[in-house]
Amino acid sequence: MLVVQGGQLYWPDERLYIQVLDVFDLHQGHWFDILKALFSTQDHLGFALLSAPIAAVQLAIGHALSRSGDGLMLLPGILLSQASVVSIALVYAIARRAGRDRVEALIAAALMASATTMFYYSRHLLPYDAALAAGLFALWCASGTARRDSLICGAAASAAFIIYNGYWLLVATVLLLHIVHEGRTAVRSAAMRALSS
Repeated sequence: MLVVQGGQLYWPDERLYIQVLDVFDLHQGHWFDILKALFSTQDHLGFALLSAPIAAVQLAIGHALSRSGDGLMLLPGILLSQASVVSIALVYAIARRAGRDRVEALIAAALMASATTMFYYSRHLLPYDAALAAGLFALWCASGTARRDSLICGAAASAAFIIYNGYWLLVATVLLLHIVHEGRTAVRSAAMRALSS
């Protein structure tokens, strides 16, 4: 509902999405030039790569309808706002994986959903919510004990940082929590093996 009401391109930081649109418009169909231009993005490379398919579809629809791609800001607004919804679901999943019951997990998700920042940027074409979703996914993986969880945690934390470099503290905290969780699990399992032998 917020996205449909408009407001896209209100913040100066939304220029990054416009740069991605310009890359596709400038290099029309020359995929090597498009990739080269996207990888030469000065900041938040991950967001440029994440929004590239959306921008390509937006311009394709615009050309098919003989309209400017700028007039179709509703499409990226709807798609990029889903990161906020995913973040709320991830808070529920993190609480459940941490051993909380369903009621506590629902309360945590409700608190996340009621946070003003989850609504504040949802209609805008900004990297913050996408990076937060990647960081929360890394946190969900950080509470796992399998080797696969460690690898995915590192990859998701890296993605969060690449999508929005300002979340370096979130990434560092998630990785630290994973190390502490792994250490506690290792000490506990070593103690259990010692007692059983």
